[in-house]
Amino acid sequence: MTNNKSPIFTFESHGDYVYDVGWSPIHPALFAAVDGSGRLDFWNLNKETETPSASIDIDNRTRAINKLKWSRKGTEIVIGDDHGEMRIYEISENFARPENDEYDKLLKTLENLKKLNQESMNFNLNCNTDSNYINYLIESFK
Repeated sequence: MTNNKSPIFTFESHGDYVYDVGWSPIHPALFAAVDGSGRLDFWNLNKETETPSASIDIDNRTRAINKLKWSRKGTEIVIGDDHGEMRIYEISENFARPENDEYDKLLKTLENLKKLNQESMNFNLNCNTDSNYINYLIESFK
């Protein structure tokens, strides 16, 4: 565990509460998330970090999806909704199976995300410092 309380990255694609998230048991960079709007999103961090790699809208978003679980093989996923229904989806082999270098790619992706996060924090710190200084100047002229 680290002493750093800041996340490496924040995913902001969901328009509703995220109820469950699960890493693929076979692909180091692939995870799925379900939300209250009835969406199942698949994120492959080695492909894209700003938007999901694939999404499924369940029943035109009329049901909150609140639980997910990957199969051990990583080629199926089961979801549960707020009406008590469970659905099993098959994930294509091309999407679910990792390439040989996926773990190395993920390490690079995480390092890049950490670097961007640090740059963002430094920028915000500088902006806050500049803002405080500007406020100080404004107050001193009153």
